[in-house]
Amino acid sequence: EELIPGVFYTAKGENLPVQLAVRSFAKLFSQVGRTTVVNLEIEGDGTHPVLIWATQRDPITSRFTHIDFYGVDLDKPVKITVPVEFTGVARGTKVGGKLETYREQIQLMAKPLDMPAKVTIDISGMDVGTTIQIADVKLPEGVKAAYDNNYAIVSVLMPGGESLRLVLDRAWRGLVNASEGLGEGDTLLVVAHDAVNRVILCKVLGLPLSKL
Repeated sequence: EELIPGVFYTAKGENLPVQLAVRSFAKLFSQVGRTTVVNLEIEGDGTHPVLIWATQRDPITSRFTHIDFYGVDLDKPVKITVPVEFTGVARGTKVGGKLETYREQIQLMAKPLDMPAKVTIDISGMDVGTTIQIADVKLPEGVKAAYDNNYAIVSVLMPGGESLRLVLDRAWRGLVNASEGLGEGDTLLVVAHDAVNRVILCKVLGLPLSKL
């Protein structure tokens, strides 16, 4: 069977050349990806816990051409890039908001055996103008997000991509201008023509969205 060349980078900093069967590795990679610890057996050197750290493929055939394995200490945390999966339908998109995703992967720190294969984020409760940031993401015990500055992962924007703050500021100025000529006892009638504008009106007036 055809073999793939690779390198095993040990936890002690040594580099060892290895070879793997193409079919066996392709099946293994489809099952574990880059986030799950596997045992690498090296003839004459025993079995080592490793992560599949990097792969190279032929640009035409997509066949694996080189593999890097990273040896891990099961008692020490590692930093790994993990895919993000979004579930549910954002509530804000049902009233015209636009879902905008900024990250499909995030970096996590955890001991190798505690590292999740993916991070699932439920977006069903997101209203127009809301954002989920990395600091908001709930992670399993023993797992931490690795970041220096808090950043956005997904948002529900106003139609046209405007921020909710700008839209609310403009709506408030419009209400103020419209009310300037009112006398005592006069009533200002405000009509929201669609669901998006009803959301804006509730936020401007400080009403709960249940009033929609």
